[in-house]
Amino acid sequence: MRALLLLLVACSSTPTPEDPVWNKQPCDHCKMIVSDKRYAASLLDDRGQRRYFDDVGCLAEFDQAGRPARARWVRDEASGKWISAEAAHYRKGAATPMDFGYSAHAEPPGISYGALKEALAARRGALQ
Repeated sequence: MRALLLLLVACSSTPTPEDPVWNKQPCDHCKMIVSDKRYAASLLDDRGQRRYFDDVGCLAEFDQAGRPARARWVRDEASGKWISAEAAHYRKGAATPMDFGYSAHAEPPGISYGALKEALAARRGALQ
């Protein structure tokens, strides 16, 4: 009975971000090593598997495939803290690892996560 209660509590808790193994963990989108903490991102999928990204653009591109996710996080460029990808504000002009060019910030100004995905989809369409 106690084990069942612990399982229920664990399953209902709010997911929290976890750091990747810096300089060793490959990006789940581009396969490059996740090393620059300023632009790293993470996702907890619907199966409970953590996925890591070396660029917020890689997270957005991975997310475009429509895979279900329980939570998404990005690193605030200024503080280095993990913040919700959906609550973050994205600014263009950063020299990011995969050259998507967007940095995440806890405070405005910036575009929403949805607008970031749209901008990257438009960019991808223009490149094809």
